[in-house]
Amino acid sequence: MCTESRMRLISLAILLGSSLAALNAGAATYYVDGSVATSGNGQSWSTAWKSFSNITGLQPGDTVYISGGATSQSYSVSDWTPTGGTSGSPITYAVGQDAGHNGVVTITASDSFLSGTIHDVTIDGNVNGAQHWSVTASKYFWEGGSGTNQRVTLRYIIVPNMGAGFHWSSASNTAVEISNSSFTKNNDSGNMEDFVFFGGPGTAADQVKVHDNYIQYPVSASDHSIGDDMWIWPGNVDFYNNTTKGVPRSTYSWTQHSDVFQTSDSSNIHIYDNTIVDPGESFVYEDSQSSGTVSSFLVYNNLVVRTIAPNGGAQRIFDFNPENGGSGTVS
Repeated sequence: MCTESRMRLISLAILLGSSLAALNAGAATYYVDGSVATSGNGQSWSTAWKSFSNITGLQPGDTVYISGGATSQSYSVSDWTPTGGTSGSPITYAVGQDAGHNGVVTITASDSFLSGTIHDVTIDGNVNGAQHWSVTASKYFWEGGSGTNQRVTLRYIIVPNMGAGFHWSSASNTAVEISNSSFTKNNDSGNMEDFVFFGGPGTAADQVKVHDNYIQYPVSASDHSIGDDMWIWPGNVDFYNNTTKGVPRSTYSWTQHSDVFQTSDSSNIHIYDNTIVDPGESFVYEDSQSSGTVSSFLVYNNLVVRTIAPNGGAQRIFDFNPENGGSGTVS
């Protein structure tokens, strides 16, 4: 290599290194603490923002720590669309890590917790491997909008009893990951809310990753085939290392059958290494609504356990017999 070419490469490396250093230097840390008397500039615990509504001026790469107090700290947050960063520089919302602020962030939502299309956001409740971000929402955990949710990570979150789950009927997902969390749904819901996940197909294989979670949903005590779906109409989903559990409920007003997965004309569904406890009617119900091609639908290495005696309607593991219009589907 000639001296001139070598000098050009060295200059380019210095320029790139300087640019990366500038980007990293621009990332800031902010704080939210509901116990402060008045909202400050968010730049320290003593001058913290008081509520989520006070958060402002965030830039890609920033981190916002939310105080959980010494043991817990309560916040009211509804229909939140968190400010996002850019590809490779998300904005992170995390539980405080230092003593006095690393208790449980306890959020109550009078409507939905998350709302709309979200991009380049990480919500992290991890404190020494424990879930310290708790959400109780009257309606959906995430009422998705239209468009594409991009590069969103949710981890170490606990939902003790959701009104309804992830409603992505009009949205698609790119690089969405949900892990190390616990989602419990144990209410007597109407039809619009009888699921933990709804829709949310990705734009390609492996675009939605759901792993290492505990997910619980209700079934009817009088007929275990009736109840909520864990996930209806998924696509481009990797679902692995999770435990799902159907739990009988004495009152259940809706009459739909309950499936862990109910799919329709969707591909790139990979379900593996899970423990499935007491599925309702079926563990996997392939219910294509029209003719088409279904490919890369892989279900393997799962443990399926029934601990409650079957009663009422059919209870099985696999059902590949579409109710409507799927006779032309090519498997």
